[in-house]
Amino acid sequence: MNRESRLSSFVVLLTALLPSSASALTLAQFVGLFHVVTGLLLTATLGIFAVGVVIYFARLNTWPSYRDISIKVLIWAVLMLFILILFVALVQFIQTHTALALTILGVIVIVGVLILIAWIAGAGQKKKPPPRPTRPGPPGQ
Repeated sequence: MNRESRLSSFVVLLTALLPSSASALTLAQFVGLFHVVTGLLLTATLGIFAVGVVIYFARLNTWPSYRDISIKVLIWAVLMLFILILFVALVQFIQTHTALALTILGVIVIVGVLILIAWIAGAGQKKKPPPRPTRPGPPGQ
């Protein structure tokens, strides 16, 4: 059996085993799956924040305190919470304003492709530096 016939038999077998009522998700439904990811990340972030608070209070009256480490953990946890809030706001915007979100995404993709084309076109035309003038040797040689 050659490779193409094996591939075609695999595709036939795969379509026979797949359910016939399978349907694709809309963009709003697909973006809604990110709520699950956001919930998991939010749980992890709150756990990290709680660990930072516990470390901070556990080292309250010790010398040397090493509380700088717990403050860095708290800063990172607050930063992650802020990013998650922005992520949830983006998901909500895409779910409620799908047409506008797709238009904005299309413009971003088109501008990105144009910038990439201009960058690639500009990279291929590098000028050679002018040749250095030759100096005559010292007199007497």
